[in-house]
Parts: sequence; structure tokens; C-alpha cells
Amino acid sequence: MRDISPWFGLSSVAEAEQTIVVVGCPFGSAEAFRAGANEGPHAIRTWARTAQAINEVGHPVTGIRVVDCGDAVVASDAAAADPAPTCRDAGESRWRAIEDEAAEALAAHPGAFLLGLGGDHAVTSPLAAAARRARGEMAFLLLDAHPDCFETYEGDPLSHACVVPRVWDRAGFQRATTCIAGVRSYALEELEVMDTAGLVVPARPWRTLGSEALAEEIRILTGGAPLYISLDIDVLDPACAPGTGYPVAGGPDVRELLALLCAVFERQPVAAMDLVEVAPPVDPSGITAANAAHILLQVFGFLTPSR
Repeated sequence: MRDISPWFGLSSVAEAEQTIVVVGCPFGSAEAFRAGANEGPHAIRTWARTAQAINEVGHPVTGIRVVDCGDAVVASDAAAADPAPTCRDAGESRWRAIEDEAAEALAAHPGAFLLGLGGDHAVTSPLAAAARRARGEMAFLLLDAHPDCFETYEGDPLSHACVVPRVWDRAGFQRATTCIAGVRSYALEELEVMDTAGLVVPARPWRTLGSEALAEEIRILTGGAPLYISLDIDVLDPACAPGTGYPVAGGPDVRELLALLCAVFERQPVAAMDLVEVAPPVDPSGITAANAAHILLQVFGFLTPSR
């Protein structure tokens, strides 16, 4: 396959009805069970140069342009001010860098769709905060093998395991309009928090319900409000996404995930999304990053104004 210009060629589009701004968040925890999520943004961008902007049923993706705003960077002076920062200090610096980068991208391109690239899942909450500040009230959809509902994890309230509580108490999203789907691995500390979300559908009931029915449940629960979607690549079965920090058997395959995303986009507006936890060092085949890029190409197709 010949090398395509960035983002399936869509970065070379000068004007379009819909703009997608991309913010890379190459941050990962050294304490992760399998580290390497910090390399995810680069790997996804690389695979997004291997195909043209044509969706999987052969329809060109039109009316879309992609503006890649680069990666959020933690200011070096913050690190210099504290040579031995605590987990919380490091998390706060990372939060500010990500939220500021996303806010600047959205301010420069009013009405744009925000796409965040992780990085571990800790990047989601500041991305969501920036999106909500720019776009107003939104509901939240988490697609993940884990509920990420710890109030604090190993002393760090801004950990990748604390996404949902931080989306609520710092990013301003509501418990009642939060949906969690695909989960199948839990810690006891998470269960009480998880159960306060508006809708929780583990992986097995998702398979029983089907993606169309699940998308309808999400629409009803959220009242059809604009959505922020956070997609942890480990929601997929490890057969489809072996390159991630915490793979868990029994998840949907790529086809089931795309069916759900398509059904969600058909039913209600989606204002922002992130894709996180791709860890290339633990997947020499590259299939995880390749699947992530393929999923994003289909998402771009779902955003096509005339589809």
C-alpha cells in the first residue's frame, strides 16, 4: 500500500462542512501492567496513512477535513520546579496540558469534532472537560473492558482507572446520562460507583441485545443528547486488540463494535471522541493500531454530512 497523506488524505482538504481536530495525548503510566500506551498516537497516525478516505462499503468520505493539532506537551518548567513530583502533581500537569491543547484546538475551529488519541485512559477526563466547555451539555459513553470507576487508584485520583468519577466531578458530566458498555472485569471498589451510572451494559448482555438495541437504549437514557464517546481499545476481544495494557477475554469483535458505533451515530449527535490504550510495544504485529485506525476511518464516514 502506498503512503497516503495524513489521516487518509483528509488533512490535505482545505475546506469542508465538517472539521475534525485531532489532539495527541502520548502519556502513559510506567506502573501499567503492560506499558506502552504513550506510543499509541504515533502508531495510529502511521496506520492512518495506509488507506484512502473510503469507508468499508466503498463510499468516499467527503465533506470532512482533518486538522491534526499535534501532541499535548507538559511544560518543562513545571517539571523543573519540582524535580520529584508526586503522582497527583504529575497528573495535574498532564491534565492542564491536555485540556489546554484541546481547548485551543476547539477555539481555533468552532464547531469542530474533537478526536483525542491516547495515551492511557487518564487522558479522557481533561479532553472531555475541554469538549464540554466548548460545546455545552453532553452525555458520556464509555466503551471499555473495565468500568474505570475507582475514586483513587494507588494514591492517584487522576489515574487511568479513575476516568468516570473525574468525568463527573471535574469535567461536569452527569451520572444519570453516563453509559458504560462492554465491561467484563471489575474491582470491588468500583462496583458501587459504577452502579450509580445511568446505564451499564456488560459485554455479555451487549452480545445478547445486539448493537442496534444497545444504541437505542443509549439514546433513550441520554435523551438523544450530544455524546462524548471514550473508546478504550481493550473493549475489543484480545483477538482483535492484543496490544493494550490490560486485555480481557470475551469482548466484542471489530464488526460488533463498528455496528454499535454506526447505530449510535445514526441516532444522536456525537460531538467528541477519544481512542485510548493502544500500546504498540506489546503488539509486534501492529494489528491493534491498524484496527484502531480502521475504526477511526469508519467514524469519519459516520460524520460525513451527506451520509
